[in-house]
Amino acid sequence: MNAERKIAIPVISAEAEKLYQKLITMEPGESISYREMSQIIDAEILRNRSIIYTAKRKAKHDYGIVFVTIRCEGIRRAQGVDYIGIARSGVVRSRRIANKSLKESLMMPQDEFTSLQDEDKIRINTDRTVCATLAHFSGSKVVRKLHEEVKVQNTRLNIGRVLELCE
Repeated sequence: MNAERKIAIPVISAEAEKLYQKLITMEPGESISYREMSQIIDAEILRNRSIIYTAKRKAKHDYGIVFVTIRCEGIRRAQGVDYIGIARSGVVRSRRIANKSLKESLMMPQDEFTSLQDEDKIRINTDRTVCATLAHFSGSKVVRKLHEEVKVQNTRLNIGRVLELCE
């Protein structure tokens, strides 16, 4: 670890520190159950989920270690194909949130929009534009088009190429 690196969370609880110490020793693909985590912190981990989040966040920041949830069981240190799911869930979640935010912001009655100050109109229209852009670029047609180009290039595309493909 680089000694000059900033510490993720300068002060964490003793329980989170104990769990963090366990997490940073885990190998890719290794899992830890909620029961085991509860034993480490000497408390019911599911009633103290913030301890898990803190320990995971610190492990990610300090060592680049990522964990995935094993539903109803615990967590596992990410390996290989886990990263595919991590990326995909980010795309799906971003699209859903962007669409929801856009639809809800468009529900503002016109008379309320008209009464906004110009700077507020600019702000909401900018945010609506960003939401629409996120939703568009994460839609299935665009994703299929990007998939085909990535298959040809065999690498992540830069934003310039993405914009060319989507003209």
